[in-house]
Amino acid sequence: MASKPRVSGKLTPEKKQKVVELLSQTGNLSACAAEVGLSRDTIYRAMQRDEEFATRIAQARDKASYEVEREIRRRGLEGISRPVYYQGEIIGEQKEYSDKLLLAMAKANMPERYSDKQYQVIDHSIKVENSAKVKLANLLGIEEEGVTIDSQDADYKK
Repeated sequence: MASKPRVSGKLTPEKKQKVVELLSQTGNLSACAAEVGLSRDTIYRAMQRDEEFATRIAQARDKASYEVEREIRRRGLEGISRPVYYQGEIIGEQKEYSDKLLLAMAKANMPERYSDKQYQVIDHSIKVENSAKVKLANLLGIEEEGVTIDSQDADYKK
């Protein structure tokens, strides 16, 4: 069984800068940490101690996320060119668009319009006829406000 590569070292200002640069490009903190010879936990501990470093990490993540969203939009709206082959040779190209990526972005940014979830408003109020209220009050042995119970002949009056 292969063991995990051992990472060690001190998080120097140069390594912090390298982590931030890599993270803004990849969005993957674990891979960035490994690239500079550190563990992810080392970086998280440094973020707890150094607010400015934590801010730079957050900004790098935002930049990476922005790039992903930009690519989703590009593939959905502008499409990407794919080669068209005939008898093993490229004879042209065809634009392919990604409806799935664009829909995923729409669901994230406009869930009220594109979410798979359906919302239904349910009115939980119950309208009960007076005679039913009287019968229920009689069964429970309580007097309902505005209702009189005539128990001798079981006539229920308002």
